Amino acid sequence: MHDLLRAYAAEQPEPDDGAVRRLFGWYVRTAAAARMALVPQSPPIPVCGVPAGGREFPDARLRQAHALFDELGDAESAAEARELLAAV
Repeated sequence: MHDLLRAYAAEQPEPDDGAVRRLFGWYVRTAAAARMALVPQSPPIPVCGVPAGGREFPDARLRQAHALFDELGDAESAAEARELLAAV
């Protein structure tokens, strides 16, 4: 099975560096926006030189996220917040 996988991989074209850069840029800019939405007092993540892209977080989405945390119990909410903050 591994031999077949190696043979298939060898036939595939090299990854497009531009696509990889755009994907990286999307992740970095989305993480930076998420961090500012979750912890607005934190210093911003520098995105100089990172390709454009990423997500904005509209106020309606932030209200939904805050409502979800309010619905969870304090222990669940705190655990979820720790996981999200660790991710961003």
